Amino acid sequence: MITKRNSANKERTLLVGVIHRTNTEEIIAEHLEELTLLADTAGADVVGLITQKIQKINPVYYIGKGKAEQVIN
Repeated sequence: MITKRNSANKERTLLVGVIHRTNTEEIIAEHLEELTLLADTAGADVVGLITQKIQKINPVYYIGKGKAEQVIN
């Protein structure tokens, strides 16, 4: 049986990739591509992809505070 998902019922998702230490932009792009496919399979509506290069993980936001505020707004 095939069921169609109504896009109005889909959970909206913003995917964030962090370039940190040994991770390269290429590796993060591959991870985000795979995560996009997984989110789609789970029924989520991926509304965007964001990457950020950081030196130190923020214990509160994981990404930088400025990037977190940008995502919220």
